[in-house]
Amino acid sequence: MLHREGPAVGVHAPDWDAGKDIWCRHCPALAGVDGIVLVVDADPTAARANADSLAELKRSLSEARYDFDRVFLVVQIVGGGKTGALPSAQVLKSLGLIDRPFEDADVKTGVGVFDALNDVSTLLLITVHTERSA
Repeated sequence: MLHREGPAVGVHAPDWDAGKDIWCRHCPALAGVDGIVLVVDADPTAARANADSLAELKRSLSEARYDFDRVFLVVQIVGGGKTGALPSAQVLKSLGLIDRPFEDADVKTGVGVFDALNDVSTLLLITVHTERSA
């Protein structure tokens, strides 16, 4: 969870080396989170890890009494520039997340990382503005 002067954002990413999921920034609980960035890999061999990570995220959200369909979720797709990588739309479709906002990212250079966090903040601000206008 990133707590600064703005929203709290959990970043969920598979730990491919250890073969199990982790919550980046060591956030084992979702209490107070305003949005989530789900990091997935465009490598076809990562399809199972991506699906497992999404299933774990859904389980964790359910345990924390969050509705997955209502949570502010942005998908960050890494590895898209590598040879043999799946197109982003195919990665999203395989996970059933085609309707969620996404960012193609390169973790090494930081491209797309800030954009994903910005997207979560934008979703939150749009909702707050809409609720205040109603």
